[in-house]
Amino acid sequence: MGDVNKIDNKIYRLGIDIGSTTVKLAVLDNQDVLIHSDYCRHHTDIWPTLMNLFKLLMKQYGDLQFH
Repeated sequence: MGDVNKIDNKIYRLGIDIGSTTVKLAVLDNQDVLIHSDYCRHHTDIWPTLMNLFKLLMKQYGDLQFH
């Protein structure tokens, strides 16, 4: 799943992978350079794990809005 975000005239794409044991996030810039990636085991508690990864992303890069 991908999405775009336009901040400071840059376009970012967000990838989310929810698997059987982990949740993964990846953020690419408009030239497909990986600027952030993270993963965490969810222990069947998917939504809180995903929200935690988003909070860590926001802590590092600010309040990004994906469209």
